[in-house]
Amino acid sequence: MRLKSRVSVQVNLDVAGKSQRAAESAARIVFPELNSAFQDAIGSPVWQWPRETVRGATYRRDGTRTPGKVVKAPRNIVDLGTLRASNYFSISGTMGTFRWAVGYATAVHYGAEIYPWGDKTRTVNLPARPWTDAVLGKILVAGIEPYNYKEVYKTAFVAAWNKQR
Repeated sequence: MRLKSRVSVQVNLDVAGKSQRAAESAARIVFPELNSAFQDAIGSPVWQWPRETVRGATYRRDGTRTPGKVVKAPRNIVDLGTLRASNYFSISGTMGTFRWAVGYATAVHYGAEIYPWGDKTRTVNLPARPWTDAVLGKILVAGIEPYNYKEVYKTAFVAAWNKQR
């Protein structure tokens, strides 16, 4: 007589779902910290503005100009705080979106050549102050510590994974 034996084992583990939940949990930890690091970098004294600024000057159609208030230098890019206050970030799953919703945010970040009040005879060069690149470690800027989001994310992911049943 011959005895045959067969054993079947099925593992019901939703690895994809568990991974997605852990990834989203890690994102909810990393992105607020990353946004905070971006905001701190905007206020860093490394982004000096060496020139005076004229605020509130007006030009009339007849070409006359009403002088504005002169703001002395040096100061940093926070100045009135409008750029930093315009920050908004959102999280959707594992995607974080960070915005600074003022018209000049791109010029401050990447630099620009502008014509004050549309006057093509004058050019002002705005230096790039790439605060996000400094925080992400894409460029090294003395005084701004890169945020190691990959390591923080990995640690948060593992903790969230282990917490699930």
